[in-house]
Amino acid sequence: MLAELIQYVTEHPPRCVGGFQTDSASPLLREVPHVKDVAYFALRCSCGSTAVNVLGYYAVNESHPDQQVFIAPFALRCSACGVVTELFDPRQDGYDAEIGHCWSMTGEGERSRFKCAKCSAELMEVVAGFEYPIDDDDFLSDEETAKRPQDFFLWFAVYGRCAACGAVQVVADYECG
Repeated sequence: MLAELIQYVTEHPPRCVGGFQTDSASPLLREVPHVKDVAYFALRCSCGSTAVNVLGYYAVNESHPDQQVFIAPFALRCSACGVVTELFDPRQDGYDAEIGHCWSMTGEGERSRFKCAKCSAELMEVVAGFEYPIDDDDFLSDEETAKRPQDFFLWFAVYGRCAACGAVQVVADYECG
């Protein structure tokens, strides 16, 4: 059943990626770490460009105060047309948000551009990953989740491939359920 759910989600992406073109043939999809119960989407701007800046917030990691993390809400700014499209906000997207809870760190104010961990460049190609419950029988038997199962993901991650050095990295990930 899980394979059927992932196939359904692949054909009906979560609404948070609705402002993007999704590319199931992108070579970048082969470069991100794959997990069986995750649906992956290579994202393009509505103009078709893959080169974007990932916008979010740098914050101190609560578990490791000497480290910074990149936190949501996230948006992508297209380098070709300049359009900024919202990508993910844990207060609105994912299982917890759907049931009215958000326990995740979020930023406020002006967003920063994510910088490559290897070379500090800011232009990326992006893949979004969405994890779903392993026991999807219970998940799909719930009336609300059965209507829009793609929006009740338990985990979200955004991966980027740096346009300058080619490094593929996790930009950020969130537990959503």
